[in-house]
Amino acid sequence: MSNASKAAHEWTALPAADRKAVSAAVAAGAVGISCAVGALYGAFFGFLSAALLFGGTASHWVPRRYSAFQDRLEVRYLFWPRPASYGWSQFRGCLRAGESFLLSRQPTDAALARLRGLRVVLPKDSDSEAEWMRRRIESSDKAQHE
Repeated sequence: MSNASKAAHEWTALPAADRKAVSAAVAAGAVGISCAVGALYGAFFGFLSAALLFGGTASHWVPRRYSAFQDRLEVRYLFWPRPASYGWSQFRGCLRAGESFLLSRQPTDAALARLRGLRVVLPKDSDSEAEWMRRRIESSDKAQHE
């Protein structure tokens, strides 16, 4: 897995920037809950609840950089020193859900397909990226079963 190869597709995803109204409502709710917890149980628990609420939704607030190569998908997180790398052969199916794409480790007709996998947030005009990833997964799945 060398980084010398050029990525076929690259994009940065930040769901909070794409959905400003929802993000503002969620942030206001989290701050409100944290203030209520702080008022009822003390400042320490108020800050703790804020950390847990924002930490639990970090994938919405923190940008991720996706690089799709011929043999793998790399995801680079803002505060993580090395990118997470996933070979296309790890995935058995894919499902499109709005602005995201679920790369599933189960076949798409399996009951757990929607629960196990990697959620990839796609860019605005994402038809080419989604179709390219679908072809990569289908070709790697065929190669494994031959």
